[in-house]
Amino acid sequence: MIGQLLGGPNYTTDPCPEIRDNLAGLMTDGSKAGRRTLEQQLELDRRYCRQ
Repeated sequence: MIGQLLGGPNYTTDPCPEIRDNLAGLMTDGSKAGRRTLEQQLELDRRYCRQ
């Protein structure tokens, strides 16, 4: 609650919403860098968001 007051209405310390937004944006990126970043984001999703 305090974080929302100080950080703004959508403030959160949960990394999962940002990771999922990143995944959605990377799904159509076919470049090598995009694929590498997608794999990194998938690993973060598995590590922190699939409990």
